[in-house]
Amino acid sequence: MKSPMLSALGPVLCCLSFLSFMASVHAEETDKDLPMQMVNFRMTDASGKTHELFAHADKKAVVLFSQLNGCPIVRQSFPYLEEIKAKYGPKGVEFLYFNSNDYDDDEAILAEAKDYNVTAPIVHDSGATLSHVLQSERSGEIFVVDPTTWKITYRGMADDRFDYGLQRSLVEKFWLIDSLDAMLAGEKPKVSKTIAKGCLLPLELPEEAKFTEQVVPILDARLPMCAPGVSWATLTEFEARKKKATLVEAMLTQRVPANAECGKDGKEAPFTLGERLLLLKWLGYTGGPVAD
Repeated sequence: MKSPMLSALGPVLCCLSFLSFMASVHAEETDKDLPMQMVNFRMTDASGKTHELFAHADKKAVVLFSQLNGCPIVRQSFPYLEEIKAKYGPKGVEFLYFNSNDYDDDEAILAEAKDYNVTAPIVHDSGATLSHVLQSERSGEIFVVDPTTWKITYRGMADDRFDYGLQRSLVEKFWLIDSLDAMLAGEKPKVSKTIAKGCLLPLELPEEAKFTEQVVPILDARLPMCAPGVSWATLTEFEARKKKATLVEAMLTQRVPANAECGKDGKEAPFTLGERLLLLKWLGYTGGPVAD
């Protein structure tokens, strides 16, 4: 026999159960403050070919996918993404994957791509630079980019079939397809962000990055200033950090940006992995929210 208290709480518990269910239904969407502006990058894929994001300015949309070798959700996403690529590629949508794990070498990336019949290029994001800038903490995340503004119109999962430890047989939300259809129709996607459900990315950074001792030598070597007697050492740390956009663009494109002090747009700036990690730490990236 139910106690009077439980009987009285019955409708309340039922209501709470319903609210909990509804919360789980809508838990995929998120209002988390995440970057929604894409930055240019120039990276080499596992076969040695170089790809630059802004070279696709003539496309209707660009779909980026965070790939990671061995991640179950990434592997299970490949066939579905290939279907979407086959359908939307001819409509002017470009597909490009990026790997932010420096432990996945080119040979391993090519082998996994072959095993899962992946036809999109997979570029190597050294030091997880792009993932840090986008505050993307997990693989499997999709980014739909508008080439007319380079804004991210949608980021998150392709659909709601995957969750940790399960794959739903009934798919109800098709966020990637809905986003592409909206963009091709000249409309704004109804959902702009969902929660990425892939594997955690290796976003470890050095414990510290000292400006004078460590950062200045890197900047003077990769982005030297042209004015006589002027170097990064003549700037205060605060003044140097104000050039964050220039530094990020240089790391992601491996060349001196047009707005850099020297004005030598196109000059190579080949940052090493260690240099990237130090600069990311110094710029305030942590693998989570970024404090500018």
